[in-house]
Amino acid sequence: MALTNYHESLTQVRRTLLGLHKALIEGERSDYEKAHGAVSAGEMLQLLIGDDRFSWLHPISALIVRVDELISHDGERRRPNPARPAMTPDQVSAGAEAVLRETRELLTREDVPGSFRERYDAALKRDPAIVLMHQEVMNSLPLDRV
Repeated sequence: MALTNYHESLTQVRRTLLGLHKALIEGERSDYEKAHGAVSAGEMLQLLIGDDRFSWLHPISALIVRVDELISHDGERRRPNPARPAMTPDQVSAGAEAVLRETRELLTREDVPGSFRERYDAALKRDPAIVLMHQEVMNSLPLDRV
């Protein structure tokens, strides 16, 4: 992927991943609240961080954080931050290629370690909106070298 295209690709993937992530969280929250009663936003955040029931979502959360960091490094080349060294354009480009490839692999590979594949497949079968969001993420991924 050309360096000039990575920022746009990362921004599109970020937008679609956030939508998918939110929908997956809402589905899990609904199931959780049916069994345990309503939870506040703060309680939900604590569940997302520390409850094993929600740990399968961590790989998508981690991808979003990595995308945000790469987008942030692009801005830091214009506004340096002494507390965090700026990445070179080649480092950002390589990081972008890696995170975009890993996004595709996470959402499509059958042999993803942990419970992600099983839980994600169940969400895809349960909710047609998740299928559409999955397709949006896949469509946002560039085809070249990812």
